[in-house]
Amino acid sequence: IKADYEKSLKALVPLVDFEMALKKGSPKPELADYLKYLDVEIKNGNLARTKCLFERAITDHCLESDLWLKYLKFADLKLVVDKLLLPLYELAVRNCSWVGDIWVQYLLAVEALYADNEGVNVDEKMVSIRDQALSSTSSSVEDYKKIWFTYINFLRRQTCRQNAWSDTVAVAKIRDTLATVIENLEATQSGAYFCYDLHRFAANMEAKFCKDIGKAREIYNGLVSKSSDFKKTVRNFATKNAVKRFTFSLCFRPPSGLTTPTSNFCTATKSTTGRRCTRV
Repeated sequence: IKADYEKSLKALVPLVDFEMALKKGSPKPELADYLKYLDVEIKNGNLARTKCLFERAITDHCLESDLWLKYLKFADLKLVVDKLLLPLYELAVRNCSWVGDIWVQYLLAVEALYADNEGVNVDEKMVSIRDQALSSTSSSVEDYKKIWFTYINFLRRQTCRQNAWSDTVAVAKIRDTLATVIENLEATQSGAYFCYDLHRFAANMEAKFCKDIGKAREIYNGLVSKSSDFKKTVRNFATKNAVKRFTFSLCFRPPSGLTTPTSNFCTATKSTTGRRCTRV
């Protein structure tokens, strides 16, 4: 008992200053003090103490989205059991329902937990969370795109896992979803270039997974005809590199000064230490 007491006392000494800083906060501890304390505890690697500190922090700052994202990132790596992880996500979206990034992580967590579980209808769960996210987030178009991209990538990964690229129903579902999202965005945003990343996703899918180069060309040709910025960049490159015209069209990145969200063209896999993404 004495040895355990001395061990605990030794572990407490470096944390005294952090606890004192929290006590000085008025009327409640400052978020910045919690974040500094959390960084130390995460580095120390004590799961129980770190989880307890996160719970203290969100009790005092339940509407801070950055704190929730930090907690969820930690939980994804350490709390890999659905009965522990999913209630935490439900609490996060209840407190910060307007934050698109939290909904995106929620979707990825559900996919990682249930993608290989034949006893769970993961598609039904993903659709339910996606619809909640779309109705709860702010009016940000970027959040709208992030949520749809996450769901579309889930469909692509699910098709890969099931080796179902020859299944016309599965492929048609992805194509129809992409077409609907692009149509809705182009109807509300000025210029087709805003949807470049969605078009690129569709073209890559057709070329790489559906083995339909003609369809990929068709998608890029349609984008070129709609966007003067895209058209000008492609022409300038093609003039200098005639042999690589089509390779360029498949690998094209937005021109300098124009940015779009990444297509998140990755594969989510589940492991005992949480989720990870690998390029495919």
